[in-house]
Amino acid sequence: MRLKAREVLDDCRDALDELYEIGLQGSKWKRRWFAAITLLRAVGHVLNREVKSYSKDVVLKEKEAWEIYKKENAKIFNFIKSERDNVLKQYLFGAGQGIKIVFSAPLNAPDCKCESEWSYPVLAGDFSGKDQREIISEGIMFWEKYIQKVESLLEMENGTS
Repeated sequence: MRLKAREVLDDCRDALDELYEIGLQGSKWKRRWFAAITLLRAVGHVLNREVKSYSKDVVLKEKEAWEIYKKENAKIFNFIKSERDNVLKQYLFGAGQGIKIVFSAPLNAPDCKCESEWSYPVLAGDFSGKDQREIISEGIMFWEKYIQKVESLLEMENGTS
């Protein structure tokens, strides 16, 4: 049986794809960031509820595995948790958006052309200055690896390993 947490993770991937829209800005960007970061945190909550439906032995093994995994990956987990808390509880965003306009010649020159370069940096913390889309991608990999660990535990419980 496919874990529901995988469905949430798939939605994270879709939310990440939407953050790559060229020229994404303003409230549209804000809603997409909100969705991506909230979905990332939801993966863990959904997975936790799913695991609780299994035997006490599986629940204990998963809890031990989670504490080790979370400690080994504290940087990304803490970012996901704190950013989700910031946007959900205070509507504060730890990521931003910017644009740089590059002119090929002086503005009044007849052959002047301009190009825009969009940036989407994380604004504070361990990932400050990094592209927020790369951090969302790292968060997706964080959950993907952990879900695989949980699936292995569940397969052992079901005798299908």
